[in-house]
Amino acid sequence: MALVLPPTYIALLGLVPIAIGAKQLVGGAAAEDRAPSGHGALAVAGINVAAGGDNIGVYTPLFATTTVEAIAVYGAVFAVLTGALCLTAQRLVAHPALGAPVRRWGPRLVPWVLIALGLWILRGAL
Repeated sequence: MALVLPPTYIALLGLVPIAIGAKQLVGGAAAEDRAPSGHGALAVAGINVAAGGDNIGVYTPLFATTTVEAIAVYGAVFAVLTGALCLTAQRLVAHPALGAPVRRWGPRLVPWVLIALGLWILRGAL
């Protein structure tokens, strides 16, 4: 993507997590009552695209200059580590002692984390 669009435009993807975080803050208590699945696939996809703008600029040249076998290894490692991260997160939330604070404070902190992530991404546009 960095080969097609200037980095300034890619950095503008930071507006996506800022908008999602602001919407969650405005939603207030209603957002806290929702289950995590209520956030929607579109919001998750938007955050991933916004946060992944830098990754596209790094991985495109890497994949263009490496072998198919190496790309398969990168993909397998990514899949295994993503699964491990998801399993760890699920176990953290289900843990008897640690799960309650995560469930309590998570919905309150997520909007602020999203806004901070968006600002960090936007730094390239400023």
